[in-house]
Amino acid sequence: MTIAACYVSSEGVVLGSDSTTTFPVPATLPDGTSGYRSEHYDSAQKLFELGDDSTAGVLVWGLGGLGDLSFRSLFVRVESEARSKKLSTLQEVAGLVSAEFWAEYTARFQEVIDYLKEPAASDDVAKEKKDILDTLSGGFCIGGRWDRASAKPEAWFVEYAPLPAVAPVPVELTVGQFRLWGWENLVQRLNWGIDENLYQDILRSGKWSGTEEELFGLVKQYAIYCP
Repeated sequence: MTIAACYVSSEGVVLGSDSTTTFPVPATLPDGTSGYRSEHYDSAQKLFELGDDSTAGVLVWGLGGLGDLSFRSLFVRVESEARSKKLSTLQEVAGLVSAEFWAEYTARFQEVIDYLKEPAASDDVAKEKKDILDTLSGGFCIGGRWDRASAKPEAWFVEYAPLPAVAPVPVELTVGQFRLWGWENLVQRLNWGIDENLYQDILRSGKWSGTEEELFGLVKQYAIYCP
């Protein structure tokens, strides 16, 4: 269960996360076939500096690493490559991190990705594949300032999944934006008393006879904080 957060202000970027992580490992499934199961750990690092004495950081959620390649090692390599290429913006660095990650991800999990593409032979296998799909999905957010001379804080995030196998593209978070990933519904329920999925389900149910604005107004009365 991961909760990762990023807030971009005019003064800087705030990154935060929990420390749980999950890995897919080979296993024998309930129907006797070979597949994968999820292993959970409670002491993972999810916040990293992008280089020594850096003004940019990386927040990760989803996978705890790429097999025998740790995120720390990957980010050290990317930071060195970014410096050698003389990249000048955080957007360029985010693009490089995304490209390097995706190359390693698809190479190291190709067998699992191929397995997920196969039709499920039973309900147990279908559930197991859904669990793996969730386990292998995640993302990372790069925030701060790449150039120390720049006063403008930035943040770019990337979300990935084994299916469809499409290389992710960094998306910018602008000043004033706050974003949650993972089990963000927990924070939404704490903050608003309702999460976005439930809110949308009520609107689509046909049971709500009022307008969307009226539902929002009702929910807003019980929010802990409403901008």
